[in-house]
Amino acid sequence: YSGIRVNKHGRPFLEDGIRHFSISHSANMVAAVVSRDCGVGVDVEFITPRVLKVAPRFLGVNERQWLSEYPGLVDPITGALGGNEAMRVCTLMWSAKEAAYKWLGIPGLDFADSLEIEAFTPVAEGELKARCRKDRELSFRIGYRSFGDCWLTWIAEPLIMHQPGIAL
Repeated sequence: YSGIRVNKHGRPFLEDGIRHFSISHSANMVAAVVSRDCGVGVDVEFITPRVLKVAPRFLGVNERQWLSEYPGLVDPITGALGGNEAMRVCTLMWSAKEAAYKWLGIPGLDFADSLEIEAFTPVAEGELKARCRKDRELSFRIGYRSFGDCWLTWIAEPLIMHQPGIAL
């Protein structure tokens, strides 16, 4: 779409300037959210083993603690995150933090120190509670939905829970 531009921080916006906009892509999936009334963020991520390698860089202390107690996510011998369920949960958390980052619009935000996802039980579709601790504390919710081997996450203020593909 020719009306999409990118600001100096790499954040996309619509040329007409009257709507809040966020876009994401992963492999052959694309997601976009547009709103006239509130800031938005969206992310789509395919589930891959790579997420387990980068998890220590985006998971905070509290998140690592509850993940270590979650059944089936940690290898009992090595103590490392592993397996398909760990990949699913960590990819959901990464995607949620990406959507929050886009919504917050704070350049250079540290995902491990400043963004925290509260403990949750992953299901196919739902809502995560999160907070940002940068300059001040801000609590918010992130919607999510599984599409088999990928996650779609989104946030708006207020959170707008619509079926994917339905215009806001």
